[in-house]
Amino acid sequence: MDDNRPIKKFKDDSLIEFVAETCLKTEGAASLASVDSDDIAEGILNKAVFRRGVMMARTKSGLLFDIYVNVWFGARIPVVAWNLQEAVKKAIETNTSETVSKINIHVKGVQRR
Repeated sequence: MDDNRPIKKFKDDSLIEFVAETCLKTEGAASLASVDSDDIAEGILNKAVFRRGVMMARTKSGLLFDIYVNVWFGARIPVVAWNLQEAVKKAIETNTSETVSKINIHVKGVQRR
């Protein structure tokens, strides 16, 4: 990483929006899905911030993301999940001073084109 480049500072809502946009640019991801009410309740207990199919919590070891997506019909789900994890981790760690500790991908459905 180039230590001379400026690091962008994000508020939590902006960080979630940045992650959402990164997910939508990932091949195979059709859309972001709604977050289940059980997950919202758990997120509130863990002081998570959620919006647009993305939940984020700050932990001692870094940011934890739960991302809820729908995939395109015919897409290989494990490949899409892996690509989402890699894209989000790279986007966060190269554009901010934050560290990503964990990214959970929840495939909620399949969409036809």
